[in-house]
Parts: sequence; C-alpha cells; structure tokens
Amino acid sequence: WPMKTITMRFFLSKFFNVALKKKLKKLLETFVRISLTELSILIGISKGKVYLILSKMILDGEIKGLLDFQTDSFVSFKKVNSFFFLSDFLNILTQLDQIILKILEK
Repeated sequence: WPMKTITMRFFLSKFFNVALKKKLKKLLETFVRISLTELSILIGISKGKVYLILSKMILDGEIKGLLDFQTDSFVSFKKVNSFFFLSDFLNILTQLDQIILKILEK
C-alpha cells in the first residue's frame, strides 16, 4: 500500500508539472514581457516556483526568452515584431538620445 501511494504521488506530481508547463506556455504566448509576480498570481503558485519552472524551461529549450532580474520579469524572444517590443525599443532610443545630448552639452 505505501508503495502505491508513493507511485501515485510521483505520477500526480509529473502530471501537475506537465499541465503547469502547458499553462505557462499558453500564457507566455500572449506576452512579450510579463512580471513573475503577475505570472504567479495568474497560475496560482509562488513566484519562486514560477522562477524555477521558467529557468528549467529556458535551459531545456522549451521556451525562448530570458529572466530580467532588473524588472523581475520574463521577456519572450518569440514575438520580435510586436508593438510592445518596438515601443520598448523606441523608449530606449529616446533615453539614449537624451543621454547623448547631455554629454554633448558638456
């Protein structure tokens, strides 16, 4: 009897992890950038668990992206042509322009 319980726990744990990864992948398809806190709320698990799962998925090549520690978020490489990516890029260019202007003023 105890062996069946351990075996059942193992398979339930594996099933849960597979279902969780599928849910994460589906959620990540709709975002270019999403905070780990938001992901943890949407999925209903701790932020630390989200971080661990995403790290493993990135290392295993299941998803393409990175974990941005400055913004505490996941950034997807899948949607390069999205509006938000271009918007972020334009914001960075604007900030760089302001920095260059300040340097040239000195």
